[in-house]
Amino acid sequence: MRALVDSGADCSCFPEGFAGALGIDLGECEQNHVHTGNGLAVHYCASEPLRATIAGRETLLTASFGPLGVPVLGREDFFAEFLVEINHPKRVVTLTPH
Repeated sequence: MRALVDSGADCSCFPEGFAGALGIDLGECEQNHVHTGNGLAVHYCASEPLRATIAGRETLLTASFGPLGVPVLGREDFFAEFLVEINHPKRVVTLTPH
């Protein structure tokens, strides 16, 4: 899947509609009130992280779900695993594992 790299996000978060496909019941998740770029929102956080392969490296991402249109990759999980370099003129993002 495609996701946005978001240095303003504390952790990675996925649209609520992705939860079922990933085997997560939002009714069993902890509800958290969070501040987002669009104001206050309720996010649902599962007790177990999501296992993902990014740039050939297996990593764990926070299983957080909220009212988003696209997945975002945040600081506490994604940025902790990768150095992210953005070459805006060439429209290239380079990920280097730490």
